[in-house]
This record gives sequence, C-alpha cells and structure tokens, in this order.
Amino acid sequence: MGNPKIGIITAAYRWKSFINDYLDSIEGQRYKNLCVYICDDGSKDGSVEEFLSKLKNVKTIAYRPYIHSGELKETTYYLIELDENHRQGFARNKAVFYAMNFGCDAIAIHDVDDFWYPNFVDRHVEEWQKDPELIGLVYSDYDIWDSRTNITTAEHKESFSWENLHRHCTSSSNCLISKAAWEKCGPYSENISPVEDYLLSLQISNFFVQKHIAERLWRYQLHGENCTIRELDRHRQMHPVMVNEYNEWRKKHSL
Repeated sequence: MGNPKIGIITAAYRWKSFINDYLDSIEGQRYKNLCVYICDDGSKDGSVEEFLSKLKNVKTIAYRPYIHSGELKETTYYLIELDENHRQGFARNKAVFYAMNFGCDAIAIHDVDDFWYPNFVDRHVEEWQKDPELIGLVYSDYDIWDSRTNITTAEHKESFSWENLHRHCTSSSNCLISKAAWEKCGPYSENISPVEDYLLSLQISNFFVQKHIAERLWRYQLHGENCTIRELDRHRQMHPVMVNEYNEWRKKHSL
C-alpha cells in the first residue's frame, strides 16, 4: 500500500491540562502521513479554545456540530465540537466517520491523556502491513505512569489468542484498526462506556487477526480521573451488558 494514510482518533472531554503533552505526542511521531480527528465531547472548561490557540490557519468549516480545522507543522487537525456530553463511544464514532470519509486507510486510537513514543505509528503500521487483509488490529505493550507519584511500571500484554480474548481483554485501547476491520466490525457501541473498546476488539477477532507488538510503544497516564478508575462500579456493571450485546452481534453476523 506504500505509505498508508493514518487517521488519529481522539475522544476528548475536559482535556485542557493534557493538550501540550498530547500535541507533543503526535508531533513527535516519525510517521508523517497522519491526519488528526478529535471529537470534543461537550467540554465546558475552555479546552476547545485552548487547543485551537495552539494551531495555525484555524478555520471553522462546518456547523452543528462545529468542525474546526488547523495545522501544526506538517499535520492537519480536525476538531469536532459537540454541544453535549455523549460519552466516549459516541465521540470516537464521530471522529472515525470523518476520518473514513476523508480517505484514511486505518485509524489509530489515541486517548487524550496518554502519550505515544516516537515510533508508535511506525511500528503499528509496519506490523499491519505484513498482512493487511488478515490483520485487523495491532496493539503493543506500554508503560503505566502515575503522574501523582512519578512512578512508572511496565505493562506487558499477551500475544493474540481468540480464546483468551474472549475470557478477558488482551488488547489495549491505544491501537491501530484497519479500515476493513472497522467497516466489517464497527462502530463502537455508544451505550456501554467504558468497555466499548473491548467489545469492538471482540467483534474484530471473529474476522481478523490481532497482532501484538512485544515492545512498550506508549505511556498510559494514571492520574486518578481515568475513566475506568472513576467509574469502576459502572465498568463492572457494563461487562454483562457487553456480553449480551456481543452475543446479539454474533447472531446478527451468523457466527
């Protein structure tokens, strides 16, 4: 495929304090055929204004929802601004919709409070391109950084196994998903946050291989307001809902 166009997908909510690291993460990537699609999910803390102030050639290109575009060095950014909070699955789907319609060959999910090391996109694309028709999702190991204590630990994921994935989530939220896998298995569920990424991973596993990279290629920031920590009870409650929704999805696809 040559040099595939990768759409970076971010759902963002009350993200003002993460903006500088987020931009450094993207601008530090060695892979350059990138376009960024951020969906602000109804933030009321000045995040949108702060983010747009960092970009050049900013313009509003659509209304309801507002869509802004701007540039930073060689990268174009699109910001979709929602009036109300709809949760992460909805926001991610909005961003992916524009990425796919603007000609991206794959999407890379970037949570706004995490940080990619410079070879994140390079390595994920490299592994995907080894068999782009078979491989639908690529994920890697990562570091967990507690910004409250400045302690970092390594998180090593296991290699893809359909059986193990169906027991527990073996992939990770910051990953690369091919256009073919998205079109076959997407979108994210919009009613089971914060486990919508696990559900999509399960669905992709029925048609595609998920490739694990045994390298730490990004950093998960633990800051006390993380979705899965802040909503731990909801996270536990959503697992049975996810299982039911997944089984219905399997029936619909005659698996």
